[in-house]
Amino acid sequence: MQNKKNISKISEVKYLNFLNNLSLKINKFYSKNYLMKHTVYNKKKSKFDPVTILDKKIEEIIRKEIKKKFRDHNIIGEEYGDDRKKSFYDWIIDPIDGTKSLIAGNPTWSNLVGLDYKKKPIIGLANFPELNKFYIAKKNIGHVYFRGKKIKLKVSNNINFKTIKIAGAMTCFLKYRRKKKLRQLTNIIQYHSFDSLSIANFCEGKIDAVIGCGNKSWDIHPWIPIIKSAGGFISNWRGEEVDKGGNIIISNNLINHKKIINKINSILF
Repeated sequence: MQNKKNISKISEVKYLNFLNNLSLKINKFYSKNYLMKHTVYNKKKSKFDPVTILDKKIEEIIRKEIKKKFRDHNIIGEEYGDDRKKSFYDWIIDPIDGTKSLIAGNPTWSNLVGLDYKKKPIIGLANFPELNKFYIAKKNIGHVYFRGKKIKLKVSNNINFKTIKIAGAMTCFLKYRRKKKLRQLTNIIQYHSFDSLSIANFCEGKIDAVIGCGNKSWDIHPWIPIIKSAGGFISNWRGEEVDKGGNIIISNNLINHKKIINKINSILF
């Protein structure tokens, strides 16, 4: 009789294999439909928050595959909302993270799919169809698959705060313009953020930290297992967990993480 630990390992392999195959199905669909006209709809009147037919089609594919394999699990997606069952498992979907980049013809957009157990992220997939690579991880092991090669993820080992490379979306901080803090905030960011690709680059050790704001659960939940498997730290700007999204800090070690938190708090709060 198998013990609970072995059963858990079997489940993890099952979920990882599912996400691996899911990325192939998404990419196959995209390769056949990449010329699909990107008719743009704005979801909000107050600001430009676009969605395209491709966003919806890809979420439909992901939902269909989940329901075939895990019909009793909950599904939470950006475009089609919640499909709740009586389950401890939640699949979190962002069919296209970076829709604006997709519309503009930039290759930095991705498909994000994560699995939560009792509201805690345990397994994640970040798939970049146009870059021919995807990131997949459980809590302790993460890899990037790039052009058929499997590479283990590992954050950088830079502990010198004066030389760390920080990426972030400058527009995040526009809301603080009235506080006249914008320049102080953006001065700590040397590199512009390119959608989720900045987090991907962080997990490969190419940059040392990422600062973001206004993230929804589907923006960040799929990334949490990948970030942690690579040795990274993630919290909100106050150092708390980011289970519900919000303003985030991702960094390569606890020393740098605390210094970034202190820096942001000294400016804003």
